[in-house]
Amino acid sequence: MLRPNFPLQANHVELYRTHLTYGKISTLPISRKERITRMYAIQITLLVLICATSLLSLVYSIRSRRSQDQVKRGLFAARTNICMGFMLIFIAIIQMTMFPTTGTLRIVFGAILLAIGVFNLVAGLRNHSYFTRLQH
Repeated sequence: MLRPNFPLQANHVELYRTHLTYGKISTLPISRKERITRMYAIQITLLVLICATSLLSLVYSIRSRRSQDQVKRGLFAARTNICMGFMLIFIAIIQMTMFPTTGTLRIVFGAILLAIGVFNLVAGLRNHSYFTRLQH
């Protein structure tokens, strides 16, 4: 392992914060504590988004199954697909970025989830636009 020729400070990492001052860009190092705080905030945000989209997916799925009107049933099914797509995308983001060990299996699993999520999102948007045109 190569070691730098200069002493490393304990509170700095490789990441840098970019500032724009008087038209000039300067970089300041981000402290380890600030980096951990940001990562924690991102994790909490993604967790809340996953919970919200899974709850909305469940609600729209139930409404889709209970609806008697075929157009409303299609709209609710499309919204279910949209919510499931976002949920899978958020899970893929967590899988690929938030864990310290980035093994090949984790990246492949995240890429598969991302592909399925994008497919669900696109199919849901397409179906939603189709059923919205039928409704009006």
